[in-house]
Amino acid sequence: MDCGWKYEVKLKTIDDKFPPFNLCCWNRIYKYDCIRNIRFPENKLIAEDADFIRQVEKVCKKKSFIPDFMYFYRSDTPNSLSKRFANGELNTQRAVFYYNKISKDMTYLIEQVKKLNEVGEVIVMANYNELPELEEYAMVSTPMEIKGTSFYGEPTPLFHKINLPIKTQIVIWTDYAYIIGGMETFIYNFCVNLYKDYDIIVLYNHMGEEQKNRLRPYVNVVKYNPNTHIICDTLLVNKITDTNPSNVEFKQKIQMIHVCKMMADWKVPTDYDKLVAVSDVAAKSFDVTDYNVI
Repeated sequence: MDCGWKYEVKLKTIDDKFPPFNLCCWNRIYKYDCIRNIRFPENKLIAEDADFIRQVEKVCKKKSFIPDFMYFYRSDTPNSLSKRFANGELNTQRAVFYYNKISKDMTYLIEQVKKLNEVGEVIVMANYNELPELEEYAMVSTPMEIKGTSFYGEPTPLFHKINLPIKTQIVIWTDYAYIIGGMETFIYNFCVNLYKDYDIIVLYNHMGEEQKNRLRPYVNVVKYNPNTHIICDTLLVNKITDTNPSNVEFKQKIQMIHVCKMMADWKVPTDYDKLVAVSDVAAKSFDVTDYNVI
C-alpha cells in the first residue's frame, strides 16, 4: 500500500534526538509534572505541537526511550490537514529559510525567525548551521524539497510557493459582464451601497476595463482563476446560465434572476439557498414561487 513518503525513526541511545520534522506531541509519553504548566499556543494554526515539545524539552531533564518502532504513520491519507495545506486550502502560514551556510554572525535571523514562529510554522534549511539557537523557534534541517507560503534567504529551486486562500464575506460572480446593462448596474449599485458594511469581491471571467475601473474604488475586482482559492460567507450568482465558480467555497448561495425567460432551455438552478428576482414578472416567467424581489 502506498502511504506517502518513506521515513523511519528509531532512537538508539538516550542521547539521540528526534529528526527536526518529528516535533510531534503524539510520539512521546509525558509525566504530568513536566507538562503541568505548558499549553499549546492558541494563536497558531500550524506547528503548535512543535512549540509544545520545545517547551517540554526545556523543563524535562529525565528521559527514557523505547528502541523499537511503535507506530505506523500514514502520511498520504485523503483530505488530511497536511494535504489540504499543500493544496493551499488552509489559511495557515509556513515560512521557509534557505542558506548554504548560516554563520555565527547572522544572529539577526534569530529575532526574525522568532517573530514568524508566533503566527505560523518556520523551517530553516542549511547545509551548515552555526546558530543552534534557531532550533528554539524553527525546524532546522538540511535542504530538501518543500512547500511554503513565504520564503527568505538565498534563491533555491527547492522551495515551492503555496498561495493562501482569499477570505471575504461576499463574492459576486458573473462569467461575462457587458459594457452596460441591468445586471451591471445592479452589481455597481450593490457594491456602492454595501461596501462600507461588507467585504466584497466581484469575481469575473470577462469584464471590460470600464466596468472594472468603476467598481475598484469600492470593492476588490478579481479575475477568475481556478488555482486561486476563495472562501466566503455568501456567493451571489447573477446569471441563471452561470455555473458556480469552482474556486469559491461558500456557506450560502443567492441566485439572481435578472431577465425574463427568453429561451426554452433556460432553467433556474436548484442549488441555491435564496432566490432573488428583479421583478415578479421575471420570476414568474420561470414558474418559480419561493423567491424575493429587490
